[in-house]
Amino acid sequence: MRNKGLKIGFVLLVLLFICCAVVNIFATRYYRLLEKERKIFLGLQSVDSLAAVEYLNLESSTERAKYYENYWQEKKEAQRQEFEERIEYAYRQFGRYAPLSDDRIPIYVIYGPPSIREEITPQKKLAIITKEKVKPAEIWTYKRHGIIF
Repeated sequence: MRNKGLKIGFVLLVLLFICCAVVNIFATRYYRLLEKERKIFLGLQSVDSLAAVEYLNLESSTERAKYYENYWQEKKEAQRQEFEERIEYAYRQFGRYAPLSDDRIPIYVIYGPPSIREEITPQKKLAIITKEKVKPAEIWTYKRHGIIF
């Protein structure tokens, strides 16, 4: 019985290690990109995750530029322009600290500016000691789509 528990623990440890390695490789590849390429990657990741992975795995800037041009070749120019404007804004506003994990970037790229954007900042209460940490949050409402994030 003890051996079975050890085997399960070992398998879980190996799986955890593999998952961490994959995430680390992904982040490493992202941070080797030029800033313009990072924006493109984040935008592609928002609308077409397979295209984003292919883009990220290309070896050179030239290959990535060609891939990006080919990606938009059969789409309307207005779509591309809207995409580029949205990713530029999203990256500038939300991409400073942790762009790979910030959910606001893909939401903004897909839906554009929200109808209502509400920021929630936790307030400190005097004379009360708590160990509970509350992070700031935002609520985005898209009335046209009937969606709240």
